Amino acid sequence: MTPARQRILDAFRDLVLSQPYADITVSRVIERAGTARSTHYAHFPDKRSLLLASMASPLEALASCATTTAGTDAVIAMLDHAWDNRVLGRTLLDSPDARHVADALANLIARKSSREHLHGTLTCHAVAGGYLTVLRRWLAGEIICDSVELAAWFTGWRTNGM
Repeated sequence: MTPARQRILDAFRDLVLSQPYADITVSRVIERAGTARSTHYAHFPDKRSLLLASMASPLEALASCATTTAGTDAVIAMLDHAWDNRVLGRTLLDSPDARHVADALANLIARKSSREHLHGTLTCHAVAGGYLTVLRRWLAGEIICDSVELAAWFTGWRTNGM
């Protein structure tokens, strides 16, 4: 990753953690990152692509749950971070961009499952939608469990069923 790309991602993260997602603009990210507008657009064509890039690690952890016998450590770490920032998480998962987050997760699941049991676009989208719905409801306090229990569900549903 280039230093400029990392500065942009860091600036976006700082802004997301300090103000409502809807209030973040590319101009604010550029100002915070100290980069030129052209540099920003060379890495990210829009705010949505920046959001998806910043969520790559959590989405990767969830996709691994759906397609492999993933361990729970990475999932627990992701869930603990999400819980610590649950207001932001709920805001993002309830935003108009949530559909794109679900699409990105479904695409990751599809790519990871090419030699696994999850085949078909509908299945990948159903799993992604289910995971994000459970995550959103957990962050809202509608599902009562800790991150360890939820990680066990995410990582165990393939063998135990939903």
